[in-house]
Amino acid sequence: MRINTHRYGNLVNPIVIKKLVMHELSIAQSIVQLSEKQAREHHSSQIEEVELEIGRLAGVELQTLEFAMESAVKGTLLEKALYRWGRAVQRLRNSLSRK
Repeated sequence: MRINTHRYGNLVNPIVIKKLVMHELSIAQSIVQLSEKQAREHHSSQIEEVELEIGRLAGVELQTLEFAMESAVKGTLLEKALYRWGRAVQRLRNSLSRK
């Protein structure tokens, strides 16, 4: 697999890049599995659109996830799907707060 390091900013260490891609690849594979399971449950033969909101604190790089999805969807019901990626709005709350 060849990766253009310029897509990942200052990360030029191939081991670091591989770990980033592997993390997002496992997430992409899970997205495919869950989506196909839902499609089967609804007797669908194709998935047209996938919409995801990913929290900023999830440790997921959207560009890397998009790259991983290209590989994960080949030969699946998601191969021709449209993807909508977004960052979920997160609210942090102090666990000691009474609110």
